[in-house]
Formats: sequence, structure tokens, C-alpha cells
Amino acid sequence: MSPQIQNEIIGLCEDGIRENITNDVKNARAYSILADKSSDISGKEQISIGVRYFDEKKIMVREEFLGFVKLTTMDAKSIGSAIDNFVENAGLDQEKCVGQGYNGCSAMAGKNGGVQKIL
Repeated sequence: MSPQIQNEIIGLCEDGIRENITNDVKNARAYSILADKSSDISGKEQISIGVRYFDEKKIMVREEFLGFVKLTTMDAKSIGSAIDNFVENAGLDQEKCVGQGYNGCSAMAGKNGGVQKIL
């Protein structure tokens, strides 16, 4: 199989897994967004996005990775917009988002101008 076909199969698996997770989150009463900045192997900046929610069927708190978003700029406004777009595109109800978790750097968790304040 060619690398192109392999990547297509991996992409389809990714979509299916993400859809299962987001359906579980949609059924939860509330959820929290988790985000952390990082660089990929080529040095490009990205943000990893996850969710934490209570799964009533399994009676447990679950924390799941949803995906990466590439960033063009590292300012709080751009990062906040990227997270907001990701949540919206995933179809998650923003009214159910009751918490935010970040790595603590000022661009992310700053109470005056960070992503936390923007979202």
C-alpha cells in the first residue's frame, strides 16, 4: 500500500475515534477543555486539545485527546480562536464547557489577557 493510502486509512480511523469521543462528550452534562502548546518534530507550533468529562455509563471521569491544531502565531488571541474553532467544528456545546485546563504559561492561563480570559 502506498503512503497516501496508509495516510487516508489513518485519517478515517482518526475521524471515527474522534466522533465516538465527541458523541460521549455531547451526552455528558458538562466537560472541560484541556490545551497545551507544543512543537512538532519540524519545529512548527501546535496546540493539543483534549476534554475531561464524567461518563455516566461507565461511572468514571474520562480524559480524552481530540487532536492537534497548527498555529500560525503564538499570541493568546490566535490560540483562543483556534481552540474556539476546534470546539465548534467538533460540534460540542460551548454552554456545557465548565472548565479550562492549561499548562500555566502566561499566554495560556493569564487572567488578564491569556487564552483563559478570551474563552
